[in-house]
Amino acid sequence: MIARPIPSLALLAALLLAVPAAAQRPAVPDCNADQLAPDPADRAGALAAYQAGVGHLQAGRLAEADRALRRAFAAADASAPPGLATAALGRLVETALAAGNRTTAWHRLRRLRTAVGNDPRPAWIDQLLLKADAETAAEAERPDVLRSVAGCRSFGVAPAVPLRILFRFGTAELDGDGQAQMQRLAAAVQAAGISRATLRGHTDQQGSDQVNDALSLARARTVASALAAALPALAGKLAVEGRGKREPLYTAPGAEQDRLNRRVELVLGPS
Repeated sequence: MIARPIPSLALLAALLLAVPAAAQRPAVPDCNADQLAPDPADRAGALAAYQAGVGHLQAGRLAEADRALRRAFAAADASAPPGLATAALGRLVETALAAGNRTTAWHRLRRLRTAVGNDPRPAWIDQLLLKADAETAAEAERPDVLRSVAGCRSFGVAPAVPLRILFRFGTAELDGDGQAQMQRLAAAVQAAGISRATLRGHTDQQGSDQVNDALSLARARTVASALAAALPALAGKLAVEGRGKREPLYTAPGAEQDRLNRRVELVLGPS
């Protein structure tokens, strides 16, 4: 895990203030196997449950950590320290990764990313997002994951699955690994029974808007064409969009941040 000493309750409350209050409750539905849902019955013990969960996590007691952190997340509401629910969710991602449960970590990561958005956040959460992104990227190629996400909508917005499709630098041409990825993705889309989708391209933060808008759209078209070639039934049912560099996953500079910002999202159903 991303280790740090267990703080006192007073210090912990101060640390949690660094998580934006707007991110207190992830505004996404409970549509994964976790079924993480609010339960204010024990809100008075939310902070203590969080501290206990961090202690269990650092000691490698993963089952106990998961239970305590789930209690903290469920109990946290407006009466808890700002950011407690988001901090608990971050530690739940860590717990799933430490247990080797990448599918659960991937679902929790989606919720955590919705919670924090691009707001300023503590350094440990930024580090966690990078680590979890790298370790769970292949989950998007699993049919069961795509099926579970397909039914997950918040306020009528279709869910988007980030795909780490590998392109040759500065082009919309798939490299060798990218071609293999497309074969695995096509198989997963077919097995998941997805009949309509939108491919949404994104770039890193380098270059002009004009160049990145065109590049992101070209990459989305490349993925859509590859999927339609592998699955003729999808021909004419795949829309494409280019968002350029306007919707980064990471705003901090860095080679890894740039790599993860360069992506194509699979939006399940009409966007």
